[in-house]
Amino acid sequence: MKKHMTMWGIDSIRNLSCQSKSLLEDFHSGTYAQEANLRIAIVGGGPRGAYAIERLASVWNSKGKGKTLEIVCFNKTPDFGTGPNFSTSQPAYLLMNNPIGQVNFWTEEKEQLIHDRPNLVEFIKRYKVDKEKHVQPDQFCSRALTGLYIKHCFVKVIEALPANIRVHLIIDEVVSLLDEEGKVKLQTQSGMLGSFDEVICCSGHSYTLDTKERHIYDGKMQNSTKGLVNQIYPIENISNQKVKGEKVVVKGLGLTSIDVILGLTEGRGGKFYRENGKLKYLPSRNEPHSIYAYSRSGIPMMARQPPLADKVFTLRFFSQESVDYLCRSFNKLDFRKQVLPFIVHEFRYQYVMHLLHFYTNQHIPQDKTLCDLEHCAGLLFPGFKPFDLNEFLSPKFSSIRAPHQAVKYLRLSANPDKAKPLQASRIAMSALWAKIYPLCQQLYAFGKLTGTSQRYFDRHFYKKIQRTAFGPPKENVEKLLALADTSILSFGKGELAKTNKVAVHNASGKPEHNKIAKTCIDARIAKSAGFATQPEYIQRLLNLQNVNFFDNDGYTPGCLALDQIGRVVSQERICMYGVPTEGWTLDNESLSRTNNNLLSNWIQTSLIKYTKNEIFAFNTHFTPLDRRA
Repeated sequence: MKKHMTMWGIDSIRNLSCQSKSLLEDFHSGTYAQEANLRIAIVGGGPRGAYAIERLASVWNSKGKGKTLEIVCFNKTPDFGTGPNFSTSQPAYLLMNNPIGQVNFWTEEKEQLIHDRPNLVEFIKRYKVDKEKHVQPDQFCSRALTGLYIKHCFVKVIEALPANIRVHLIIDEVVSLLDEEGKVKLQTQSGMLGSFDEVICCSGHSYTLDTKERHIYDGKMQNSTKGLVNQIYPIENISNQKVKGEKVVVKGLGLTSIDVILGLTEGRGGKFYRENGKLKYLPSRNEPHSIYAYSRSGIPMMARQPPLADKVFTLRFFSQESVDYLCRSFNKLDFRKQVLPFIVHEFRYQYVMHLLHFYTNQHIPQDKTLCDLEHCAGLLFPGFKPFDLNEFLSPKFSSIRAPHQAVKYLRLSANPDKAKPLQASRIAMSALWAKIYPLCQQLYAFGKLTGTSQRYFDRHFYKKIQRTAFGPPKENVEKLLALADTSILSFGKGELAKTNKVAVHNASGKPEHNKIAKTCIDARIAKSAGFATQPEYIQRLLNLQNVNFFDNDGYTPGCLALDQIGRVVSQERICMYGVPTEGWTLDNESLSRTNNNLLSNWIQTSLIKYTKNEIFAFNTHFTPLDRRA
């Protein structure tokens, strides 16, 4: 049996886990010193918490000579640096959905505590077991290996701390923050109390779903949670479910649902292998009899496509010049009227350029108009039509044929037929968003869109973009297809899949009514959607008279009202970093150092009053990575 894929995992790297774990445990403490020139609390010890510690230590080491900085980081679990999403103990089949070349713990800012700063590619090259195996930036790795890399870098920071910087890692949950009398009063779940000069909140995806699951029995809605599983991670919550030989319903077709499906199959002893180049699945007989995965649209995520070559595909319509023009010309932007037309034309242009560049030997003059290029493509490729972005983002899946259409959609995205230029070029366009995304962030951030158009962008447009641009690596899509080939896995649209009692159509379109599923797994990541979804410490902040949600002309995306460096309005000693700023900024996945880098802006503005030195220079580029969906 051949090894089914080449993927970097923890077993590819020399054993570094024990050393990192042991050193970080030395900093776990239930107490901390009472005196320092500056005391900062960090709420959340995942990647963003580690980044905050690195930046604070680097800047204070450069600017705070002779003064003491004390950093106290609170995290609910011992997973400091990694958080649960990148825990080094999770199984190898949980993969990153962005290439290793996009992961870097470090920044290029002027103030640096650490001089040896390897990115993930360099880390793998340095510590790989197989010296003959080549490391390429477009390869993928397990989430556990990414966690090992983050923890390795975090330990380098901790080990290098000078005597005037103290760090304490406390396993506890912060439940209350209050800015009063020039300090922030902090309380934890265990009853610990503290007083801090500043607090940085980077609690990540700590939201809860705002609805009770309602099950359908004999056509009547009943409130019940029997058989419902909504705690996905650690993935052992799924792989240890008693579902052998049963029917399981999975709600959601995003990245988390893929983890769930693999937890129910590969996580229960099933094996994937290649035969004649095609991935196949060997059941363990411990998996469910069938898994029915669905979403409201029934459309799965596309497989991750290789990036478009920068030297060949430069932005022409939705460019930095376009963004600058829009910002100069309008106080508030209507996304559909003023922004979307630029994006639509950019997709049309890049599609025809891709088609002509890769499938003809002709030189393509850069001064050709879009109409000229499309006319040329129409002469060379029978059946050519200008790229339709709406059709690309919203393919029409019928209720009856949705299972068959989903499988076909996955096959095309995983293995586009290069012998069919129109098809291959169309699928390649899912990689274009990586170029457009940083510019779109500039137009979205800090309430630049009207409330109506931000609602449209959040609830409709961006969800569709995520599905096409931020999908899983090809290997995971091939696993889904292998499971579908064995009939263990099937797909469907939401209106056909009512929790517990399911009216399902099979791949041939034949109805299979009244399928009973004893186990229903909600594989959606909770989003901020009002007061009830918030972690306790934010709920308590909102109970204060002068703390409110950000309101954009009547639309509340779910984050607190913030200023442009992430400080809570009216509670200026409390700032948000990462996921808690979403809605005020666009998409703050947990790994990027440069995406919406409010942390450096906050340091530039806030720490200066404690160091009493010159203003610092910082890198605040908007560089994308991927988020979980």
